[in-house]
Amino acid sequence: MSERRRRSRSISSQAATITCAGAKRIACVVRNFSSTGARLELAWPSTVPQTFDLVLDEGRPGLACRVKWRKHHAIGVEFQLPRR
Repeated sequence: MSERRRRSRSISSQAATITCAGAKRIACVVRNFSSTGARLELAWPSTVPQTFDLVLDEGRPGLACRVKWRKHHAIGVEFQLPRR
């Protein structure tokens, strides 16, 4: 099987929070990440909107994300870089 990822990923088990408009917060675990995206595990992936902020450390700004895929208890996200 060939690897389709453009960047190598690092394994993780870091707790994080998905934040959405309307102050909605969803707990998740970052299972792997790279400079371009991450795989997040959570109970109900279908409840996550297409775009959101991922907060890795409380008190720091979140990373803007866009959902690339959804599976049983996981989502793959692409980090959205600020436009210049």
